[in-house]
Amino acid sequence: MKLNSHEIIQSVDGKTEALVSVSEWLVKESVREQYIEHPKSFWLLWNYYRRIGLVKVITKLKSRFYEKERNKKVAGLFIGYILDAPNDSDLKKGDFVLCFASNHSDNSKIHVLNKYFIIMVPNDKCIKPRSGLSISPQLRKFITWTKFSGNDLNELELKQAIEKYMCDAAIPAMVSQRPAEDYSSKLERSRKKSDKPSAVLFGLGNYAKTSILPNIKRNINLERVHEIDPDQLKFLEKQEFISLDTSPTPQVDLKFAVWFIAGFHHTHSELAIAALKQGACAVIEKPLVTTMNQYEQFSRQVNECENPRFYACFHKRYSELHDLFVRDLKDSGTCPVDMHCIVYEIPLPINHWYNWPNSGSRLISNGCHWLDYFMFLNSYSNVIDIKKWIPRGDDMTVQVMLENGAYFSMSLTDTGSQRLGVRDYIELRAAGTTFTMTDGDRYSAENRSRIFSKARVNPLAAYSRMYSKISQDIANNGTGDDILSLRSTKLMLDLESL
Repeated sequence: MKLNSHEIIQSVDGKTEALVSVSEWLVKESVREQYIEHPKSFWLLWNYYRRIGLVKVITKLKSRFYEKERNKKVAGLFIGYILDAPNDSDLKKGDFVLCFASNHSDNSKIHVLNKYFIIMVPNDKCIKPRSGLSISPQLRKFITWTKFSGNDLNELELKQAIEKYMCDAAIPAMVSQRPAEDYSSKLERSRKKSDKPSAVLFGLGNYAKTSILPNIKRNINLERVHEIDPDQLKFLEKQEFISLDTSPTPQVDLKFAVWFIAGFHHTHSELAIAALKQGACAVIEKPLVTTMNQYEQFSRQVNECENPRFYACFHKRYSELHDLFVRDLKDSGTCPVDMHCIVYEIPLPINHWYNWPNSGSRLISNGCHWLDYFMFLNSYSNVIDIKKWIPRGDDMTVQVMLENGAYFSMSLTDTGSQRLGVRDYIELRAAGTTFTMTDGDRYSAENRSRIFSKARVNPLAAYSRMYSKISQDIANNGTGDDILSLRSTKLMLDLESL
């Protein structure tokens, strides 16, 4: 069954949202500065090819190709009809309404809107002529709004701003024919018989398409994918045994052995807790949580479970560079490991979801990788001292001291060249030896006499190794991560609070 056999729409929460069909747009414009969109460049492809190889480049290109429709989000005002509405609202099915649509797909004739973005058109009112209309400053600040962002809405402000597009009826109200109501928020498909553990995936972004899907299929049977953006689901259109769902929450009547969680960061912990309550294994993309309250709830659930199984997907634990470090450290594996690093992040578009209030700072979004790796190297020794300095904008420097004597420093910045994307320089110091890891692909180890070890690896191989090893471990009834590993998440939140 193809997706275009009936329209896949975003799910409705039933409390704050209404389903509205579009009759006519009054004004519409593209939403800009929301997604990372790379320019078409031979040199960009060449640089990636040299670093990650042809297969990984093709995988990335395929993922980005399926994001072209997702990137065409629009905002504007339209008139239409209510198809479904919350019970406690003044809206009801069949009402003729004027709506402001924020951050919606340009491919759809049916939209899910917060009830504050909808006003009924009374019989004595009509819509202002479309000629010369534009989105007002009062509404413009909401063009990228989504319920997942954490940005508040003001009902009165929105109502007054939308009402300005109506006037006293001197001519009949603009009414168009209702569109066909052929839509659904999910596409159910038959399950494929398999001896592999069954799985559900939450979030079908570029990360899932390039890192998760290609590397779990040998050991895991993926049966369902939840992705709130219908445009993203087209990536799996030809996968006849994978059901597709735009709900951000699980179906209560369905159970799976494994939950792969890779959606918006602030949604990770709630889904992971639901997985553990179901007795499933939770495989969680970083970060595990974004707030201390989420951390406490997740930790409580892990402690209450008889056999909790979770895997935190910090790829540096699985990198070939780490294996080289362990090999070259030899018999000094219990000694404290100092870690010093400089991390460059690409500047994000101003409306990117990493900048949402719900996503936290760049320390939570990305800095958690290096914090976790330091704690991992030192067997999650107790933290005895932390410091944070923010010299400019979102740039920051953090320092950590552990009970075992290990010391950590990290500088996070987005000032510099974007030629190769995210970059890092790491020095590990232990047992009289310095180990250097650069950009996730180069490694060297030197003692007092000489550089005695050098290597170069594919930087994306760490993600492939991670999901391959995790899925294999799950298939072999592995126990997952130790609860002690949550100390790195606690450290991240403690630094965030400074």
